[in-house]
Amino acid sequence: MNVRSLYWSYMKKTISGIVLVASLALCACAKSGAQNTPTPAAPDTNPTVAPTKTTVYYINGMTVEDFYRQFQFQLTRACGQGAVIYRFPISNDLKIAVNAKGQDVLVNLSLLMNADNTYEAAYQEIEVLAYTDDGFRYRVSREKVVQGQWHINEDQLVLDALGVASAMTENGQPVMVLRMMYDIMTNGLKGATLTLSNADADYVPVPSADPCR
Repeated sequence: MNVRSLYWSYMKKTISGIVLVASLALCACAKSGAQNTPTPAAPDTNPTVAPTKTTVYYINGMTVEDFYRQFQFQLTRACGQGAVIYRFPISNDLKIAVNAKGQDVLVNLSLLMNADNTYEAAYQEIEVLAYTDDGFRYRVSREKVVQGQWHINEDQLVLDALGVASAMTENGQPVMVLRMMYDIMTNGLKGATLTLSNADADYVPVPSADPCR
């Protein structure tokens, strides 16, 4: 074998060795890279939820629930144990219109709030026949029973078919000021306010709501 042939045989072996070493290095790098790849974290299936803060509203030192509970329909004596007196809020008389005869039209409302968050309201319109020194003479012209649901929203009482009431004190007594959201019968009531305070009576303004009947 001549010198040139020996030289090329040597160079082929050398190049083959270099290629083999490079291949092994690349393989080792690939394996090393695969081992160092971070594993994604598993999703949190039970995340911690921050507790919800509840605001407690007070009116005259009472919780808002206790304040409006004073106005729920109640009996001062059990049925069948003598004369029963009923307690429920009644509004003032409010002028909303003048009729075709020139008579003032007044409205009033008696509210029966039940513990199950329902209510019945006796709505009445009266025509003033004459004013007197101690009041007025009148005749009832229109009446309607309004039924619905009530609930408390922050510090107000919402009567869904009537309006929204706010708590107040009048002459040292708790009252509700009800802003009417609807004209129940005669126009002029929407947007007006009625002041309701508890009263004791020997009758129920909505007879079907009388638990003793």
